[in-house]
Amino acid sequence: MNASDDLFYHMPDQVRALRDPWPTLCGRIRGLTPEEEREFRFGRRVSQTGRGFIVGGSLQGGSSSIWSPTGPETYERYLQWRAIDGLEPSDDPGGYDALRRLLESRGKKLLGGRADQPPLDPAPFEPRYGRVYGLLHDILRELPDHHLERKELTALRIGGWGVDAAKASGYDDGCIHLYDFALKGARRTLLGLFLHEFGHTQEVAFRADEKETLKHAHATIVRHGALYGIEYLHSAASRIEYQRFVVTEFLAEMVLAYTACGAAMRAHARAAPGAALEAWRLVYDSLKTAFGGIEYG
Repeated sequence: MNASDDLFYHMPDQVRALRDPWPTLCGRIRGLTPEEEREFRFGRRVSQTGRGFIVGGSLQGGSSSIWSPTGPETYERYLQWRAIDGLEPSDDPGGYDALRRLLESRGKKLLGGRADQPPLDPAPFEPRYGRVYGLLHDILRELPDHHLERKELTALRIGGWGVDAAKASGYDDGCIHLYDFALKGARRTLLGLFLHEFGHTQEVAFRADEKETLKHAHATIVRHGALYGIEYLHSAASRIEYQRFVVTEFLAEMVLAYTACGAAMRAHARAAPGAALEAWRLVYDSLKTAFGGIEYG
């Protein structure tokens, strides 16, 4: 779990920030409360209409939504929060064009449209997702070419909503889905969810014997209370619970950790107690092999 600095790849700074606790903007934005900040992070939005200001959003990440009246002060706080922590719309198609070219060059599709309808192929540019395209492109270009070319990744679908238990994002038959819930809340959550879902392409790609070995390593890490959690969408503790009982979710989350939190992940692994140290070494080395020897700083 050691490498010289000049061998490390680096994700964009916004992605690498996932290794640190999520800093609050309360005190930085006048009047912002912890409760309101949590709601904004979880996709609650404020809009200006011809009749005034409304606050609300989707219910549980689905297609239904509920809105209520609010005032201009709430709107101003939301705009300030969104500029720092959220995902602003943009009319500039540069990020969209770059993302689409990158995916198409690897034989993959960029899909759009509602999840309850046939996908739009290719996805049209939508200003409401304007900043999203560039963020995703900047992540994908730091990943190994063989990961983008593999059969376990067929498409990236942006927009719509989850039709099953997955309301924020999902991975199904080679397609990574980023639903509206993930695209209208916090930037940090989008980045974490995207790399987690990308992690499922690697989790599926492991050979059967590798999966069995990693299953035993996961059990050892769990038994020693040595799981690694990253704060996005929910707390780091909740992400640990998410991994505890399902090894496939553990492996997908560890791809996120490997790419976004490389140095912090290595430090956590080296500090693991007892047999968990060797289990962590096995997990890390398996990922390093899967990434063709590429490590992230």
